[in-house]
Amino acid sequence: MPFPQLKLAHKGILMVALPLAIQGGVYLKLKSDLAELQRETQELDVRRDVVNRVNQTMLYSFYGFQSLMQFKLYGQSSNRHYFEKYEENLIKGNDELADIIEKKEHDKERADRLRFLSRDYIVALKESQFNPDEHNQVATISDDLLRNIHFRDVAREMFTALKDLGLSEQAKVSDGSGREESYRKKVQQATDMTVLINAIVALLLAIVFVRGTVSKLNVLKENTRRFAADKPLLESLGTNDEIGELDAFFHTMAEALSTARTKEKFMNALLKDSKERLEGLINNIPAALVVTDERGRIQSLNPAADKLFGYKSEELSEKSIEKLFAKLPKGESLFEKLQSGTGSHPIALEALSSEQEIIAVEVATTHFEGPDGKSILATIIDVTERYKLEALKRDFYAMVSHDIRTPLTTISGVLQLSRLGRYGPVSEELASRLLMAEDNTHRLLEMVGKLLDLDKLEEGTIELKLEPVPLQVVVSGAINATVAQREAKGITISGRDDGLVVTCDAHYLTQVLTNLVANAIRYSPQGGAIAIAAEEQEHYVLVSISDQGPGVPEAARADVFERFRQADAGRDQKSGFGLGLSICKSIISLHGGQIGVDSAPAGGARFWFKVAKG
Repeated sequence: MPFPQLKLAHKGILMVALPLAIQGGVYLKLKSDLAELQRETQELDVRRDVVNRVNQTMLYSFYGFQSLMQFKLYGQSSNRHYFEKYEENLIKGNDELADIIEKKEHDKERADRLRFLSRDYIVALKESQFNPDEHNQVATISDDLLRNIHFRDVAREMFTALKDLGLSEQAKVSDGSGREESYRKKVQQATDMTVLINAIVALLLAIVFVRGTVSKLNVLKENTRRFAADKPLLESLGTNDEIGELDAFFHTMAEALSTARTKEKFMNALLKDSKERLEGLINNIPAALVVTDERGRIQSLNPAADKLFGYKSEELSEKSIEKLFAKLPKGESLFEKLQSGTGSHPIALEALSSEQEIIAVEVATTHFEGPDGKSILATIIDVTERYKLEALKRDFYAMVSHDIRTPLTTISGVLQLSRLGRYGPVSEELASRLLMAEDNTHRLLEMVGKLLDLDKLEEGTIELKLEPVPLQVVVSGAINATVAQREAKGITISGRDDGLVVTCDAHYLTQVLTNLVANAIRYSPQGGAIAIAAEEQEHYVLVSISDQGPGVPEAARADVFERFRQADAGRDQKSGFGLGLSICKSIISLHGGQIGVDSAPAGGARFWFKVAKG
């Protein structure tokens, strides 16, 4: 029968405790029977001792009387000695026998009678003619019959008592021996039954324990096999013993591992897909990618690198990356210079193709931990076309500077002189037309100037003269430069600098503030107001210009500082070229500051910039 509520330890204890309990019960019964058997044995020993002493007394009496008769017949002193010894032993033996009967058999009456008869026997013997002290012969014993008859009666009574005692004790011995044998058989049978019952109980418990335990272990074994084969597990045992707990834990663990295995398969599939997509992406990246170890030995290339350098991947494996570039002047390490390039600041180098053709490239390196240790990824971009475009741009700006600006300046002068009548009378209509042409010429000259300024700013050819400058100087310069524009629209302007000092190039920062103020005037309504404010921050001074115009839509704020970009192209194309804010951004960047736009508190736009405190 199963023991679903018992632990294995409890079952083990039960297997030991139950046979021990049976043995204990039988042991107590055997101990009781053995005690009874011991008591019977002790009683039998006493009775046997009594019988032996009775027989010994009878025997001593026979030999003593025989010695007395021989002494009476032959007068030998040795026979008299034997008789005297008999007389002594008779009293002593009968007293000891009486003591045993009184103490062991608790028969005081018989004990006292035996003591009395033994002494009466000796007294009667001494009073009879058989007294050894009387000098008579056996033939004369019958002369005094009265004394002899008394002795006979006393002797008969004593020997009869001894005989009765011996027969009584012998009967008890026989009866006790039977009971002793019966007890011995009972003890033997109890012992045999105990061994048999213990053997049966132990066998049954072992069968139950082994069958229950082995069957559960077989379930665990089968579940282990099923789990290894990724098959469904058998039902949980549902028992409270250690194997049941282990099975429940195994199910929980198997469920968790199955979930983890499912997630692992999913993740492996994702990783495989991601790897394939990444490999596809890397293979399709137009930039050349070269992976090296930390010593610069090439480990892999993408197809763009193969195409750029004209090598196959296996031709460059474990070769130094310096093989792909022209040598630097003496004293410079090409590999160290390669590692100095970053994504934001790539270095310009000359690459060498397999046919020793020089290719203008820019290289950026990235360090990463790969499966084989530290590695370096070199991103190599062919900038040959860019150099060609930059050369074209330089040619274009040179053309704009010399071939366009100079003729435009001449045209503007001729138009102005013609409008003023230097070449003859001019009608009002013609003067109006000439003024329009003059304004357009000025706008073209302004655009050319801004383009040239922007080119200088982007190329970094402008060197700023940074020094502490009172902000009031910059604000006053911007206000004075825009007087005519403000008066034409009736716009008021207020400025507050709180005596702040900034670190800047006063000329270029005044140009930035002038452009922002002019931009605010351009979009402010007739009779509007513009406010210039300054605020000291931790390391910077924040300067803001707020107007009452239509403002800049939030979607356009990120691009409004790019060249040729305007917040509303349809609205703004008549008021500028989209270059002023781009120039402002470049100048503020050269100062290490920031520029931006948001909404003014009272509506309109709020342009702001930050520069370092002085």
